[in-house]
Amino acid sequence: MEKTTHGFKVISQTHKSEASERNSPNEGVQQSLFPLRSSRSAIFVSLPDVDHTEFVSVLKNSGPAIIVELRKIPRFDFGPLNRNSIFNLFHEQGDIYLDLGSQSEESDQHAVASRIEQKLQAHMKQDRPLVFLTSPAQNPPSLAQALFEWLQKSSDGWEIYEVPHHGSAMRSIARGTGLLS
Repeated sequence: MEKTTHGFKVISQTHKSEASERNSPNEGVQQSLFPLRSSRSAIFVSLPDVDHTEFVSVLKNSGPAIIVELRKIPRFDFGPLNRNSIFNLFHEQGDIYLDLGSQSEESDQHAVASRIEQKLQAHMKQDRPLVFLTSPAQNPPSLAQALFEWLQKSSDGWEIYEVPHHGSAMRSIARGTGLLS
């Protein structure tokens, strides 16, 4: 039986100038997934599509400033995890957990994304990544698309990751927003 492994996939990355690439402190060195805890990384984590080990790894390795809960019914009881253990991890890392899942009840996902953007503005000065917790069963693809569009039009140059990488469904959302060519 073949073991399935989940991977991280960069959905979008701002193109750096050749000069900034040449002056990179990590030039010639293989970089890790989150080499400098990039302040402009947005990581969409689909729960329960990742196991508890991957979920904790994403949180610890990315060091997010804000964890944005988009699921209507947030659950953390998978593997040995539970709500208490996850919130302890959030606290240890100094993460801010924003439960905005109830925002997604509205049918206009662009309006939902706009409200989420407004709520995040005060927290985004922390220069740490954002993690969005989603669920294919609880969130319409149009919500991710609206958030991608918001991140894309930002002048900050966001790198967008999907965990686990879902392939063509997410690619088509990203392509529709111009994040993938």
